[in-house]
Amino acid sequence: MSIALIDIDDEALTRAAAVLGTSTPEETVNAALRQMVERARRMSALRVGAPVVSPDTPGSGDPREEREP
Repeated sequence: MSIALIDIDDEALTRAAAVLGTSTPEETVNAALRQMVERARRMSALRVGAPVVSPDTPGSGDPREEREP
């Protein structure tokens, strides 16, 4: 992990922490970055018609695999 000295909008940081449920500025920034990357990945998948699967979702994301016989 790298260290960066940056100016952060305090109000935006506080609001983001409340939404994300984080308790430190570092957790908040990292969670926000991860969510932004995941959102961009999903938007890209939607544009090309690929199935949208979260990295936390078990299986390939094919709903047919989740059905019981």
